[in-house]
Amino acid sequence: MNNNNKLILDGYRIEKGHLTEEEKKIDNHSCRLFTGHTTALAALQQKILKDLNTGGVSVCHIDEFKKPAMQENFERLRAYFIRFRDAPNTEEVIQQKRKSITTWSTQKGFEINATHYLGRHLDLGDDVPEFFLDDELLTIAGHYLEGAPKAFHFNSWVHVTPPTTASRINSMRWHRDPEALRVFKIFVAAKEITPEQGPTQYIRGSHAKGKYSHLQEYRITNRYPPDGYIEKHVDSDDIVSVVGPPGTIAFIDTYGFHRGGYLQIGERHQAQGVFLKPNVLQLPKWQKQRIKLNIDHPSYHRLSPLAQYAANEEF
Repeated sequence: MNNNNKLILDGYRIEKGHLTEEEKKIDNHSCRLFTGHTTALAALQQKILKDLNTGGVSVCHIDEFKKPAMQENFERLRAYFIRFRDAPNTEEVIQQKRKSITTWSTQKGFEINATHYLGRHLDLGDDVPEFFLDDELLTIAGHYLEGAPKAFHFNSWVHVTPPTTASRINSMRWHRDPEALRVFKIFVAAKEITPEQGPTQYIRGSHAKGKYSHLQEYRITNRYPPDGYIEKHVDSDDIVSVVGPPGTIAFIDTYGFHRGGYLQIGERHQAQGVFLKPNVLQLPKWQKQRIKLNIDHPSYHRLSPLAQYAANEEF
């Protein structure tokens, strides 16, 4: 068996409850921590969790949480995107990518991310991780993943319109994420996203619990189904497009089929936080790919215990 496929299947094994003794210890600790640091779900959180369990996706707006601290974090995230977009190196990269069909067709030519802007991955103090490390959001993640979640990745993107000759490539195409049978992602729009601005799209019911779970399970060799495959096998009403004003939030289990970033006009400004079960994240393949956050940064010590656990490297 291909080693990559074996590591991915290890993630599936854990999700199905076939744990080593060490994995059981990690899971028990995660559950105890989550139980000790969460409160009852508010009505909105209950709705989001119900949507996730039944369809793998839920969309709302930050204003619906009615939490001033979350709104303040979002305003800082929007300010980050203004700095990101206005940075000279961002505009330079955009112009280079728009001119090069070769770059577009062989790489993620449509995407300018945090590493283009900062020269490194996002970290505490950049105002993006802090938005996602909010107890309101972590509580939803923990209930869905059945224990205190671990942060896997944070990113911020400016997506741009392609050359007129470009077709969908990479994550613009329908695909499942490989880490586990539950991959908890939160997407937040920093500016309005319309149907023409490459919204994230999701096949409701394609998560592991859903009616489309049988459609082309993930493997390294066939990550992207043939063009037209998804549309042929799913009801058009089950294709969810995440559009809306700034502050639109999508909670998505990206083991289910999703795609995004194929713009016809304008730009898409969006941030993402990704969370996994701790005993999945401890697998070497995902540990290697995980963003390492600077827990010596002052903002770490302002995080809640649940958020500190999500951010640090201890299991």
